[in-house]
Amino acid sequence: MVATMEIYLTGGVSAHRHLSKSSPEWQAAYHLNKGPKAFAVWRTRQSRDPKKRQYLRLERFEFKDLNLRGADLTAINFKRSTFTRCDLRDASFRGGNLNQVTFLKCQLTGVDFEQARLVEADLSGHDLTGTNLYASIRDDWIIDGVSCARAWVTRSRQQGGDPEPFVEGEFEHAYGGKRFTLAFPDGGQPIDLIALPFHFRRLQESVPDAQLVLCGLRVTPSAAIEVRVLNSDVNHQEVAAAFEGSVVTTRAEVEGMLSALNAANGVALRQLDVIDRLLDRHAAAAPAASYVLGDGSNVYMQAYTSTTIQNQYLGLSPSEVLDLLNGLQELARRLDASPTAASNDLHTEVLELTAAVEQRDSTAAQGILKKVGVRLLEAAQEIGTSVLTATIQKAMGLDS
Repeated sequence: MVATMEIYLTGGVSAHRHLSKSSPEWQAAYHLNKGPKAFAVWRTRQSRDPKKRQYLRLERFEFKDLNLRGADLTAINFKRSTFTRCDLRDASFRGGNLNQVTFLKCQLTGVDFEQARLVEADLSGHDLTGTNLYASIRDDWIIDGVSCARAWVTRSRQQGGDPEPFVEGEFEHAYGGKRFTLAFPDGGQPIDLIALPFHFRRLQESVPDAQLVLCGLRVTPSAAIEVRVLNSDVNHQEVAAAFEGSVVTTRAEVEGMLSALNAANGVALRQLDVIDRLLDRHAAAAPAASYVLGDGSNVYMQAYTSTTIQNQYLGLSPSEVLDLLNGLQELARRLDASPTAASNDLHTEVLELTAAVEQRDSTAAQGILKKVGVRLLEAAQEIGTSVLTATIQKAMGLDS
């Protein structure tokens, strides 16, 4: 016998198509209408019979005023169905199809949506606190006005651990909105990777009424940026046109900035090279001198005898002093990670030597090197830090 669900289910379930009372869809809806326990018993009994075991398809159903709290609704196709005033707290939709499903005035706290498809599903206005959304597909879902104090999104609730906390409005801002793909009109160029934040800033200026969130840069199948639009009244074509019209200008702006930065870096590197060579000089100089650098600026330095420079910088150039500090810090971390009585003593000496070098205290640094220099060399060689080995040898006068 064939009939509509409205005739045979006078409770809270109806369907927009004709169904036989013997069909699994009709039976599933009937037992859902009776409650979670009745549905669980029926589904368990059905799963024991291989001939009846199948993926339930409850597409385009209407569920109204049902108590489905804690119900096991896993792996069911509810596509384009509607839940109205249903208690779904702690229910499980794991692995199910909820594409284009609409929830109206339901209770959804604690619902398990892990691995569920929620494409274009509408959960607007609901409290999603305690839900598990890990590994779910949520493209273009609608969550306008939702509240959520905490939820599992980037990790599974089944794996343990605390849910991610959210302040008011944060969840909707982070995961809501409609995703737009904006293709580069002439294909992507290498400069676009650096220019990505500038492309996005120019887009925001072009469509100030759109609440945009940058998602990232896509390279396949064609180069494009992806953004989320939080307000639903924004037109995709308008945003795409604004982006296409600004690409060339933004690239030129970023390329100009990079050229200016490269020019400035060239001057700075030439200055550092001159200073490095001045500090490495071991010949006596006048009490004071003025050196003209590449950009015409003057740097005044106190000239030292070779002995004074040797002591203050341990015979190292500024770049080598920086290498020494970086190497000592890495060595301290390695020693701290595997503490022993011997390593603890050496760890203390390494920290003291680091402080002495940072303060340019040559007397303290040389004293530590005389005391534990050989052990420092052995430790540096053991962890494979060739730069640290070389700088320690030079500071101890062993590089010749």
